[in-house]
Amino acid sequence: MTPLEEISVIRIHGKDSTKFLQGLFSNNINHLVDGTVTALYGAFLTNKGRFLYDAIMTNNTNKGADTAQGGDYVLEIAKDAVKEGHFIKHLELHKIRSKVTIEDISNEYRVWSLMCSPQHHRQLEDQICQLSQQATSVPSVSRAYIDPRCLHLGARVLVHRNDIPSFKIFGDKYVPVGNDFYDFLRCSYAIPKYGSDLLPDKSIILECNFNFINGVSFNKGCYVGQELIARTHHRGTIRKRIYPCVIQTKEDKEKQNGQFAFHHQRANVNDSSKIIPSFFHPKDITFQDAKDQDISVLNGRTGTVVGKVLSHQLSLSITQLRNEALQDPTADLVLSAKSTSQQDLILSPYLPFYMPDLQELLGTPSDSKEANPQDTQNP
Repeated sequence: MTPLEEISVIRIHGKDSTKFLQGLFSNNINHLVDGTVTALYGAFLTNKGRFLYDAIMTNNTNKGADTAQGGDYVLEIAKDAVKEGHFIKHLELHKIRSKVTIEDISNEYRVWSLMCSPQHHRQLEDQICQLSQQATSVPSVSRAYIDPRCLHLGARVLVHRNDIPSFKIFGDKYVPVGNDFYDFLRCSYAIPKYGSDLLPDKSIILECNFNFINGVSFNKGCYVGQELIARTHHRGTIRKRIYPCVIQTKEDKEKQNGQFAFHHQRANVNDSSKIIPSFFHPKDITFQDAKDQDISVLNGRTGTVVGKVLSHQLSLSITQLRNEALQDPTADLVLSAKSTSQQDLILSPYLPFYMPDLQELLGTPSDSKEANPQDTQNP
């Protein structure tokens, strides 16, 4: 378990709050209203359909409350997005005459992450379900739910800032870990992060796998930026996307006998006894003077640029790769930095459980049906 200090907490409530958010958010708010899900992931976009902010949203309305008072929602969003009021200014820009109140309650609440091995996911899910139903009667817990992006990220718990969650509810098996461990786990499943993997005004959410991590609805109706997303989805014109990758030397890859080769088989990330994928052996990789975004990915045979590293933890990375990078399985993917040579390092991408087969990704990458968070949490 670890507190997620990089996350801010925003409350949006009022008579028009549901309609207001439905017109801005890439996912369907009605799933929260009708109780289909307990948490919803999605993005706020520019008018042209580019990424601005991503958030996890929960319904803060008490059961049996007067619906005439409108909805009440809590959003967990990157602290950097809220810094200097950017996110709230974006909401205020679209608020106009809507009867909506927007509050930054980060000084009152903090988000914690609970992580466990896959063999305990069902047990954790059951415990969180029970806990969320009892949230008002459990002193230190205000909200608890399974991470809507990927079950393998475990659960998230919203508590008062000065409190530490009472883990007696979960037993005595939870131990503190650092944020680095959480980021490492996130990287292993290529769950993108604001500011590094998700770049405001630049990223396109379908290139960042939002249709696979329960972050977009294709049938909810209009919202800001929806036109580009709908057009891209229906035309299937995704020429690049992000993948989790192992960073290793050529010597290491030869020793592994092509274990991570993309064209061989899906990497086994579902070892039920381990939190971290069983095939992975952590090694500290540094890029000397280069930032992650300065690391290009080259086709080792032709020398052409086929992608770029977005972020990394130890020897795992989230990397954006063009389709052609995956069409030549015999060519190494070589790292090359602007400020220093990384020719001895290569990338071995793999498919996490939630992504379809490679042929589908390269052929008609966005033709997967809209993901229902209740249907796709498990492999």
